[in-house]
Amino acid sequence: QRANFGALVIDSRGIVVSCSDSAMRMFGDDLCDLEGSTIWSLLTSIAPSDTSPSFNARYMGFLSKSPDWHRVQAIDVYDHDFPVEILLAKMTVENDDLFLLIMRHPFE
Repeated sequence: QRANFGALVIDSRGIVVSCSDSAMRMFGDDLCDLEGSTIWSLLTSIAPSDTSPSFNARYMGFLSKSPDWHRVQAIDVYDHDFPVEILLAKMTVENDDLFLLIMRHPFE
């Protein structure tokens, strides 16, 4: 069964450094580990047009400035697209910029 909410911690390059069990369930029960994946490969509709690390960091910063939920397309372990809403918050831990990404299934 899929979870209704999930959380990922992402570094400034868009790499998942930590994820909740509920986030793993949102992407499919057979997905063993999201850590090391890029956020761009999981949330396909927010992929930036440029792949440079500095652009990705600025893009993540831009997304984190909005206090609103954003509806995006995600892709599960079975390559099925599904909608999620995301909220991104920037945080600094030991001088490193990290992003907390909260996901939820959209309320229709």
